[in-house]
Amino acid sequence: MLTAAEAALLRAHVEAEVADADRYRREAGGQQAAVRRTQQRLAAAEQAIVEAENERDRLAQYVA
Repeated sequence: MLTAAEAALLRAHVEAEVADADRYRREAGGQQAAVRRTQQRLAAAEQAIVEAENERDRLAQYVA
């Protein structure tokens, strides 16, 4: 059986652990969102490169 002081200390410790876990979960969510945005930007950049190469090849036909 815990004393009142021990119970209060244990409760404070658990609450601090829960708060830390919540903070880490929020940070991880933010990092995952940043990764998704970077992946979307990369996909858009790759698509722009493909389009530019296609345009280059199309225009090269006129020069040749």
